[in-house]
Amino acid sequence: MTELVTKSDLYAVKSELDLRLLATRNELQATMDKTALQLTVRLGGIVVASVGLAVAVVGFLFRLH
Repeated sequence: MTELVTKSDLYAVKSELDLRLLATRNELQATMDKTALQLTVRLGGIVVASVGLAVAVVGFLFRLH
């Protein structure tokens, strides 16, 4: 037996899919923001460590001279 779909059925499904898509998009955006913050902090730590190492090496080289 064949069952027909009405416009209101299609609109209801479309609305539900739109809400799910929006929720998924918001979750993805939040995850991307969190990841960007983590990478920024990690890169900042690497830069600070590198500058500290460079200062220590230059200081050591001046003491040898």
